[in-house]
Amino acid sequence: MSARGEIMEKQRRILSGKGNGFGLVKGVAVREEEQTAAILKRSVDDVLSERLRWEKATLFVKSQIEEQFTKATDASNNDEAGILTAHLALLEDPTLVESVSDAITEERCCAEWALRSQTEKICGMLKKSNNPVIRERTLDICDLSAQLMKALTNIETDPDPYRNSPARDGKRDISGSPDNCILIKDTLYPSDVIHFDFARYHGIIVAHGSWTTHSSILARSKSIPMAILDHGDEMGYIEDGLDLILDADEGSVTLSPAPEDYVSFEARVKKNEEAMKLFAHLKNCPMITNSGRKILFEANISGPDDLPSVIQSGAQGVGLFRTEFLYYNQSSLPGEDRQYQIYLEVLQAMRGLPVTFRTFDIGGDKQVPGLNLPKEANPFLGYRAVRIALAEPELFKTQIRAILRAAAGLPVRIMFPMISTIEELERVKAAVWESQRELQSEGTPCSEQIKLGMMVEIPAAAVLADDFAQRCDFFSIGTNDLVQYTMACDRMNEKVQNLYRIDNPAVLQLIKNVAEAAHRHGIEVAICGEAASNIDMIPAWLDYGIDVLSMSPSVLPKIQVSCYQLGLIRKENSRN
Repeated sequence: MSARGEIMEKQRRILSGKGNGFGLVKGVAVREEEQTAAILKRSVDDVLSERLRWEKATLFVKSQIEEQFTKATDASNNDEAGILTAHLALLEDPTLVESVSDAITEERCCAEWALRSQTEKICGMLKKSNNPVIRERTLDICDLSAQLMKALTNIETDPDPYRNSPARDGKRDISGSPDNCILIKDTLYPSDVIHFDFARYHGIIVAHGSWTTHSSILARSKSIPMAILDHGDEMGYIEDGLDLILDADEGSVTLSPAPEDYVSFEARVKKNEEAMKLFAHLKNCPMITNSGRKILFEANISGPDDLPSVIQSGAQGVGLFRTEFLYYNQSSLPGEDRQYQIYLEVLQAMRGLPVTFRTFDIGGDKQVPGLNLPKEANPFLGYRAVRIALAEPELFKTQIRAILRAAAGLPVRIMFPMISTIEELERVKAAVWESQRELQSEGTPCSEQIKLGMMVEIPAAAVLADDFAQRCDFFSIGTNDLVQYTMACDRMNEKVQNLYRIDNPAVLQLIKNVAEAAHRHGIEVAICGEAASNIDMIPAWLDYGIDVLSMSPSVLPKIQVSCYQLGLIRKENSRN
């Protein structure tokens, strides 16, 4: 290539990808490369000392994670605390820690080499699994391995291994970089997001990954603009220090932007600001569709820490309150009184707006201390959610009693996940009525008329929607799993992403059937999966007569404004 050609290659280029919807940012690229490539196999004479060095490193990293976990718990950051719990569990699992010790002894090698070789071996096996949850664990293991490697590198010379390291918090020293950096990573680890420096970084660009990884979930919960490239090999075009514009709405990345790109950027930013001003006028206003049907915009949340963002978003209720954080973030199973206090806090904060509590969706990929859940080859199709509730009636009753007590005199709905048969639905409903009778006989105030519904996320339930609708007060369609189960494609497998499409005719037909069945029997139907905030699909949802769109509170204002600007909805008292 000529010199002129090389210059042209470094000029303006647009990379395509998928964004998380958190706007546009501009900045300077800061690449973070993996640090394991230079590790060489070094023989050691004193195996015992080397094993001791490895033990010190594991203890140090464990103490760091425990400290982070305490901070996350104190801040009620349930997503972060849950991920840190998983990392602590990995440190206690002999699969990694003991295998490194054994390798040091058997090969008489340095701990760094043993850690690297065992990490590659374990991750290689996990990547071959047909189980998407098991494959996803490779990110957590690699993340933990990187932290252990950092500790090993400095453990001999410093009681605080990160003090003299270029990256105390898992990032390289960028003290000489501008304050408007964009983090560039081939693979994003949870610790990258946990330690995200908002004062320095404005966004994240990732070569490989999916939106269901721990890293992506954390970035979304922290409202960090992020894009995952469609073609990871194009990451090579992003050089350290290159000027960028990251469009997390469209998922595009502009390299070496031209002056007109910055003009467009400022115009888009201004447009977003104007949209937020419009939202101030729409906030808390009843909205209807063009056909005159009422449409509600509600929020999906994972714990009480999300409540401020729910209130700020103007959500007309909580369409999905995920209760499992109470189980997998703790060292023991939560009691009735503790659950009651948390549920009551949520209900009081919502000031009379409806709240839908989904009963615990644990099991399989969500291990819980205190429950000896079996390891399964395919946890997405295994012992989880309502199946555990029916097998552990006392555990289920504890949660139901807590919700009923908190709901006394307040608008509350209980939603059951993973329902696949009429028998399951009838049994969980019976457990609710039994708990209600117990509370009444005890003289304990509780909800007298609570609404009971189910998530429609299994094709069997969608096919028999008419039968289920006769026995429910409402439906909520969980599109994430419904697409996965209908198309028999792993939503976390990049190789079959072309099949994981909400607009597949088979999926759309099931959703339409569910909506029609709900309306035939006079019950409300919501969409609470990622598709609820897909602006391209919302016209179809409104055409099907969906009553509620429940989504992350961080994207709710933008989606409501977009629907209004596109003429899909209007104020209830408006004639236009």
